[in-house]
Amino acid sequence: MVKTDESIIIISRIKLFKFIRKGVMKYIFIFAIIVLIGIFGFTALGGTKTPVNNQNNSAQITNVEVKLAGTLQKVPQSNNDYSHILVNNNEITGIASNNIDLDKYVGQKVEISGQYSGTTLYADKITQTH
Repeated sequence: MVKTDESIIIISRIKLFKFIRKGVMKYIFIFAIIVLIGIFGFTALGGTKTPVNNQNNSAQITNVEVKLAGTLQKVPQSNNDYSHILVNNNEITGIASNNIDLDKYVGQKVEISGQYSGTTLYADKITQTH
């Protein structure tokens, strides 16, 4: 079998097509790998997380002063958030204070002014009511 100019040209074109197809496929594969690494990297770094507003977060402090009235009671077993509770019409609020001795007001009707940190009211001022 003798190769003619025409058959050589056809064979050359087939080889060129295979070479181009192989090269293009290689670049498409590399591009796909880079895209996947980018997506997984973005997700792993927390790029798709949305902030959550958790009102029970004890580190969340509001600057709004609140006044509540009721009867102050000591909690039998103090937890880390509060040592006393304020009871008013079946509503219970955890009370804590860093500068007021709450034990002086146990069993008394009081009005407490303070700020919330999570669900605990931190008392800044206590007034005895009758």
